[in-house]
Amino acid sequence: MAKISRLNTLRKNFSAYADEYRFLYDNNHTQEEAVQPACVIVLASNRGFCGSFNTELINYAMEQLETLAEPVPVIACGEKTVTLLRERKRQPAYTFLWGDSPTFGECQPLFDLLDEMIGDKKDAAVQVIYPNYRNTMLQVPTTTTLSPSGDPAAMEDLVWLPDRETVLSEIQKKGFRALLYGMILETALGAQAATLMTMRSANDTATEYADALELQIQRQRQSEVTADVIEISAERGSKGEKLNV
Repeated sequence: MAKISRLNTLRKNFSAYADEYRFLYDNNHTQEEAVQPACVIVLASNRGFCGSFNTELINYAMEQLETLAEPVPVIACGEKTVTLLRERKRQPAYTFLWGDSPTFGECQPLFDLLDEMIGDKKDAAVQVIYPNYRNTMLQVPTTTTLSPSGDPAAMEDLVWLPDRETVLSEIQKKGFRALLYGMILETALGAQAATLMTMRSANDTATEYADALELQIQRQRQSEVTADVIEISAERGSKGEKLNV
């Protein structure tokens, strides 16, 4: 529960920052999303024992990958992501692992790789498949397309300091990274929530089994005591003795 609380606080604190960049990002991206992404990022958890969280996400990801016109590099983030993709004969081109509460710095190698892969391509896009966090009990596999480039004409009425190109470049880069990092935080939060719910379910099941077993033992013990009393009573009765209870 403590991990969920920390992650939720981190996500809320970062969302205030990310929302500002989302506004600038959305206003700087008026073109239609690219049909064929340069790569696909699949986000899941590092660990198992979180119910169907990872399995549902990877099954959904496999379906989405099948819809692409051509094969593209797959970037797997999370240990279970790598394992489950390989089990389904899909070898990731790149893999990234980080902790249960990933920091922006931990994700920097991923951002750097995307910079290298996309560069200055105007029509480049990245498809992100991740579990959209709704609440503790619900995380929905989702596909989002992000583009680190934009349409400068969408922001013509602003004053640019130091210059238009520099500001747009920073907005595009930081906005892209902020939105992607937000999805990484959602994935981590969803994984912890799924683990919590799985542990609660396992604990409830164990408690039910323990109660049922205790009742069975009590009934067996009562049955044995009753059988002993009947046997003793019958034995003494055959001898004409009275049984004092």
